[in-house]
Formats: sequence, C-alpha cells, structure tokens
Amino acid sequence: MCKCLVELHGGTIGVHSTGEENAGSTFYFTLPVLPEQTRLSLPPVLSKTRCVLLLTQQAGNGERLRDYLTRQGYEVEMICLDLGDRLEPHRLKSQAGALILDQEIAAQQGWEVLHALRQDPLVRDIPVLFYSLDGRQDNGSILELNYLTKPLNKTELIQALERQKITKGVGEPKKSVLIVDDEPGTLELHARLVAGWSPECRILKARDGREALKVLQETRADLVLLDLMMPELDGFGVLEAMRSDQSSRDIPVIVLTGQTLTQEDMARLGRGVTSVLKKGLFSAQETLAHIETALAHNPALGNEAQRSVRKALVYLHEHYMESVSLEDAAWYVSTSKEYLARCFHQEMGITLVTYLNRYRIDQAKALLGNGEMNLTEIALETGFSSSAYFSRVFRQEVGMRPRDYRRTVK
Repeated sequence: MCKCLVELHGGTIGVHSTGEENAGSTFYFTLPVLPEQTRLSLPPVLSKTRCVLLLTQQAGNGERLRDYLTRQGYEVEMICLDLGDRLEPHRLKSQAGALILDQEIAAQQGWEVLHALRQDPLVRDIPVLFYSLDGRQDNGSILELNYLTKPLNKTELIQALERQKITKGVGEPKKSVLIVDDEPGTLELHARLVAGWSPECRILKARDGREALKVLQETRADLVLLDLMMPELDGFGVLEAMRSDQSSRDIPVIVLTGQTLTQEDMARLGRGVTSVLKKGLFSAQETLAHIETALAHNPALGNEAQRSVRKALVYLHEHYMESVSLEDAAWYVSTSKEYLARCFHQEMGITLVTYLNRYRIDQAKALLGNGEMNLTEIALETGFSSSAYFSRVFRQEVGMRPRDYRRTVK
C-alpha cells in the first residue's frame, strides 16, 4: 500500500538494512516538488522523465518500434544512421532510460557503444537492448545484454544484481544465479561475491558452456553470469543455444569479459550478436511486446502510474474527435477507471475530461483561425456533441465566445 501511494505521487520508496541483529532498518521515500503548472503543458514529472533512445538504420524498422513504444506511454528519441556511419559519443544522452539498437547497428557498433557507456559515469548504468524486427516475414528477436569486465568490481556487480532484482531481502522468494567460467578460481570468487551480497540467493556453477546448458535444462535460473572466452563452446555459443530454447530464452544474461575489449573482440562479439538475433524466434508483435516488457522493469523510465497516464494521453490525442470517455481511456490503458482517474489527476493536476476538453479547444482555435468551417462543423470536428456545448466550454476556457475569438485572429 505504501509503495502504491508513493508511486502515485511520482515518488520512490526503499529500505536499507545492515542485516545485523537488533540493528534495525531504515525505510525511506522521496517525493517530487512540482512547480506551478500551466494549463496545457505537461508537468515536469512527465516532461523531464528519461526517454528511450532508439538507434536504427535509415531504411530500417525503427518507425514501427518507435510508434509502438509511444503508444505504450514511453518517450522515444530515434537516431537514424546509415550503415558505416559512426555514432558520436556525445549523442548518448544521460537522460536516456534505455538504449535500443537494431540488429545491423548492433553488429557494427553495439560493443563499441557498450564500451563507451561504461566509460562515462553519467550513462554507465543505462540498460541496452539489441533487437531484430522484420514485419514482412513477421519475425523478430530481442537480446537484453549487459557486460562486466574482469576482475569484477564488487560495487558494479552489486548494482548489476540489483538491476536484475537480485537482492538480499530476507523473506523474499529465493533467486537462482548461474555462474559460468572455465577458470576454477574465478568461478569460486564470483560465487563468493554473489553469496556475500545475497545469502538467500541460490548459486549454480558451470565450468564450461556445455555444462552451463546442461544446468539450464535441469534447473531454472533467474540470471546468468556468463564468461565469454571459454574452450569448445564459448559465451556466445551458450547465448545462441539459450535463445533457441523456449525454457531459457527469456533469462537475463550478464556477460563477463576481459579487462579491455580489443577490436578483434568487438568484431567477434558483433558476429555473435548477429547470429543470436537472426534466429527470428518470435513474431514481430511478440518481439515488440518483449521489448516493452524489458523496458517496464526499468524504474528510470517512470513508474506504472506515469506510463498509464502517458498511454492515456496518446489515446486522447488520437481519438479526441470521437466520443471519448474516462471508461474508454481506461479500457485502452487496461486498468480501472478509478485508478486511471487518480493517476491522471496526480500527474497532470486536472481531470482527464478537463484535459480532453482543453485539448479539443486548442484544436478548435486553429480551425477558427482558418475561417473555412462554421461553428457547428468545428464543434463536431473537434469531438463536441453540439455547437451549444462547444460554445459553453470554449467560453469557460478562453474567456470569450468562439465567434468573438474568430474576429480577434482574423
């Protein structure tokens, strides 16, 4: 209940405990301070939320993914590159909540982008998704990938585990982590690091790629820490096999690699990514849904209440000319009308119906200035049920009648 209430107000809630007996725990929450809002501008809690940064080819499928994510309530900025173009590091903006690269960009620059992210403390924690999408053949794939350099930094490992919901909370369902490394000493070290952070966590071990796949066939893992450079079956061989198997294709993976990534390493990794993504394991619609699910787990992209409001706004902007109700918007967002009403008023400072009427009035102003339609036509064109109702709402919002406003803008 507390988590729900805090998030409805645009805040976050958490707990800190040393785990020592009788030491107690600290529960904390944050709430945003909102300045006075103007009528039709989005409040800061929405307009300043981190966006999704989408890197795609000029002639790729980026538009379909962008439009889909926008309808789901995300802010999407798309950067189109020609094959062979290099991405300048300064274009990886710190306010991005996630970075999505299509298959060709991932194969050519994916690992260079990841390497650049890890060197900048402002963007080093941004999750990265690689995807393939072919609407004509109705198939696609998604690879949610992160990497850590060896030897592991304990703080970075803890942050990576927390991003994957691996915590040290007592009483929570036990999580299983599979650690794969061909060096026995490194394997034990990583196992101790994970166990030291989360004693409740179940540790699974594998000394090579084939043993890792056998473990995954026998036991469900919540996360895989995967060494790349192994004899016989390397890390990307394991990844490809995992993505080909329905029981393991959705398990998140953190790749472990050497202290430095050489150009040869990057080229090899890029070929591995392309091999994994070309499988076409999902339909195009399933791939879009998988990407949205992966983004929904990222708190940097806003909480559930904020995404519900953004999705409702998209619906209102697309259907304002029709007879739209709170129930219609709630059905589109897949939530109850009571919940959406609370969320909308909290995020926007006004009710959904008030926002809809103001948006309609804003559209009507442009038509009044154009001068080609009469008042009844404008009222029906902007979604009002009658010219009388249109005139009454217009006067409430603008302070004058529609025909008087038309004379002032002529």
